[in-house]
Amino acid sequence: MDFKNKAIGQRIKQARQTKGIRQNEFAKKLDLHHASMSKIESGDSSTSVENLLKIYQFLGVNLHWLLTGEGTPETPPKGIEDEEIIMMLKAFEKSARLKHAVLGALYKYLEQFENEKEKAVVKKGKG
Repeated sequence: MDFKNKAIGQRIKQARQTKGIRQNEFAKKLDLHHASMSKIESGDSSTSVENLLKIYQFLGVNLHWLLTGEGTPETPPKGIEDEEIIMMLKAFEKSARLKHAVLGALYKYLEQFENEKEKAVVKKGKG
């Protein structure tokens, strides 16, 4: 089990429960087997980009929060656009040769966001 899979699965479960949707109903709406949905939510299995985007769209949460836990389910952090993340995820899934470059770009993008956030906290602490 990967820590990131577990964290993403927990956020999927949290958003689903907040919407009052039972897991078996959710799986059916996404055209997934109930056992697959259970493994995704528990972090025992990752999911495809296609399914991740279906989950994001169906639940109506912001994608950055779903992937990282940053911001809230309803509001992305300032400077983070779901469309940019979706483009990177789709490119990642479509091209085997680009996977490492796109993943690197996505991590760099998220790392840059984290660095800006840390700078803001330090600046706020000094001010």
